[in-house]
Amino acid sequence: GRVHRVEPAGGTFDGYVFDVNTDGTYTLTVNNGGTAAYTSSGQRSVTAPRRKVLARGTTPFAAGAWHTLSMSISGSAITASIDGTQVAMASDSTLTPGMPGVEVGGWYPAYFSNLTVTNP
Repeated sequence: GRVHRVEPAGGTFDGYVFDVNTDGTYTLTVNNGGTAAYTSSGQRSVTAPRRKVLARGTTPFAAGAWHTLSMSISGSAITASIDGTQVAMASDSTLTPGMPGVEVGGWYPAYFSNLTVTNP
């Protein structure tokens, strides 16, 4: 998605996220406002970002198979597709500038083939 602000040491970021789970559920969200800081005792204190769901749903999705996921952002128009089928569309202008980013969650292996980033 589009990433606006990243604090890698703290584990927070502002950005648009398209998540797809192995059961076919998906969400299109915008994360905004998380913070991370080390306390005087050396512990990390993380405040979760505000997470606004822009779209959600379920689609047929075979786990363990190759899939094509895409997300397009042009101005405030955001679309997300799975295997060439558009599954989500939203309009949001919370984060207008930003760079592309790829995130993999959990301890699951992820493989990427033919990863491309294009300017619309």
